[in-house]
Amino acid sequence: MAVKTVAGMIAHVQAQVGQAYLYGEIGRVITPAIIAEKHRQYPDMTDAGRAQRALTTHVGKRGYDCSHLISSYWTQETPAGAPKYSAKYDVNAQGLYDLCGRRGRVGEIPEEPGLLVFMYGERRGEKRMTHVGLCVGGGVVVEARGFDYGVVRTKLKDRPWTHCGCDLKWFGTPPAPSALPPSEEGGLAVGDRVRILAGAARYFPGGVKIPDWLRKEEILLAQVARKDGRAEIKGGRRCVLLGRTTGGNDINSWIDAELIERA
Repeated sequence: MAVKTVAGMIAHVQAQVGQAYLYGEIGRVITPAIIAEKHRQYPDMTDAGRAQRALTTHVGKRGYDCSHLISSYWTQETPAGAPKYSAKYDVNAQGLYDLCGRRGRVGEIPEEPGLLVFMYGERRGEKRMTHVGLCVGGGVVVEARGFDYGVVRTKLKDRPWTHCGCDLKWFGTPPAPSALPPSEEGGLAVGDRVRILAGAARYFPGGVKIPDWLRKEEILLAQVARKDGRAEIKGGRRCVLLGRTTGGNDINSWIDAELIERA
């Protein structure tokens, strides 16, 4: 894969202006089959009416939602290339915000090309970042705005952006283990029983909310150590792979090693 840069990301996203918005879509050329797929997966976001309209307005265009427009820079080798799905880059707006090395409210970080801007609100009963766009310079944002708009250029000042962030960790190499602060994962092993700490909110990486029921479960660790005996490095943090609860439910999600404790 070619070296990724802020300038390259801006050029990639600018090249998608005019493409379509389809919730959950990662940049594939839209077909009737893809529209039917998204209707089945997300009937609240692509209901029957939208699915019918999309047959006349979306087919033949590339489809993105707001976060996949940004992450498509990593999953498409060229702006017109077919995307290659990767779980690493399958994150929502909150996940992108979590990956920003510098984060704050709009205005706290100078508006500059490559700055991600976010809207904070409530989605499905959860308060989080619900939308994301990319500043491309001159006060202009490129965003996959929604079903009725597609990928468009908008003025930063004209939209209700609340937060911003930059220096995506995807651009850099995660710090070496010796550069990270001390952690408490030492001595953990595959098969150990652990619990998620009460204050933990999300899996890492990816930004997915930890369900309340899981906090009451004992979990068997599926993966802990590399050859050097430390936990895997994911996005600059030591992480372990949760495996299965003692009740038999599969988890298979990475989590910061500091967000668990022995059961």
